[in-house]
Amino acid sequence: MNQQKHFFQKLEDFENSQLQSHQTLQILLNGEDLSEEDVKGLGFALEKCTNLSNLALGLGGSSINSIGVSDLSSGIAKCTNLQNLMLDLSSNQIDDIGASRLSTTLQNCKNLSNLMLDLGYNYLSEQGQSWLFLALSHCTNLSNLKLCFSYNLIGNKCALSFCSALAKLNNLQNLKLDLVGGLINRSQKFKLKSKCFKSRRLVIFEIKL
Repeated sequence: MNQQKHFFQKLEDFENSQLQSHQTLQILLNGEDLSEEDVKGLGFALEKCTNLSNLALGLGGSSINSIGVSDLSSGIAKCTNLQNLMLDLSSNQIDDIGASRLSTTLQNCKNLSNLMLDLGYNYLSEQGQSWLFLALSHCTNLSNLKLCFSYNLIGNKCALSFCSALAKLNNLQNLKLDLVGGLINRSQKFKLKSKCFKSRRLVIFEIKL
């Protein structure tokens, strides 16, 4: 039986839908000026989507801060059957506090095989990004990974943290990594690219530094 796909561009429509029936879900709210209450409501609704296996959340440029990310993370954490997750949180106001909460959720998503996470143009320091990379190292079933942390406070520690995480992702075949706009020196850029070149698991990889 084919999974029924549900697509929403209005938060209210999603909140009023049959939440427990969703298996595949796409919510595109990019560019919406969401209040903290709006994001809290979104997270609360996601908590009830207990049968969800495929989730795409487009929330780029939606005025989301770290409080909002915490609410979203609480909702996603309840979706224990997730296999595919696309999360666009680019161009918001997310700092390390939000990264910490999101990290806790991601490291418990044990069934993920495909992940796209876009946190470009936020306020993450190397610490926040390192927490996220550490969390990803627990997602050992990942086969496809696309990460964008461009134009955050990216430095050498970030590159080292990613290399450590990559070594633990034994099933990873496809990787796209965007760290453009950071302060990674030439030596660390070389080490990061070399790590990918030497990985016998990776079939396709693309790195932007």
